[in-house]
Amino acid sequence: MLNGEDYKEPSCVLCGGKEFYNPDKNQPKGRIPVMRIIEKVNDFFNKNDMPGAGSLLEYWEKEAQELGDKNGELSIQSELIGFYRKNDKKELAEKSSNRALELIKELNLEGTVSAATLYLNIATALKAFGSPEKAVE
Repeated sequence: MLNGEDYKEPSCVLCGGKEFYNPDKNQPKGRIPVMRIIEKVNDFFNKNDMPGAGSLLEYWEKEAQELGDKNGELSIQSELIGFYRKNDKKELAEKSSNRALELIKELNLEGTVSAATLYLNIATALKAFGSPEKAVE
C-alpha cells in the first residue's frame, strides 16, 4: 500500500520550500505591520490623543495574538509598557511586562539587544511605579 510520502512532494517549490502537507503549527498565520502601527501611534502621541493611541495598540495586540505573530506581539507589548507607564496604569503595565518576558523566553531572545531594550523598558516602568528594587533585577 502506498503512503502519502511515496508520491507527494515534501515541500512546496512555489512556496519557498515550506512544508506543504504538514505545516509547522508554530508558524504565524500572518504578520502585523509593526512599523506602520508605530507610525500611527506616534501620530496619536503628537496630537496628544492618548485614548486613540491606547485603542490602536490594544487592537493590534489582539490581532497579533490571533495571528500567532509573537514577534509582532512583542513589539506591541513594548509599546504598551511605555504607554501604560505614561498613563499611570500600573496593573496593565505589569501585565504587558509579564507577557513581554514570556515572549522573550518563547522566542529565545534572552541575551539579545532587543531583549535588553525590553528589560530597560520594563525596569523604567517598575521604577516609575515605585519598585526600583525590582527594576534592578
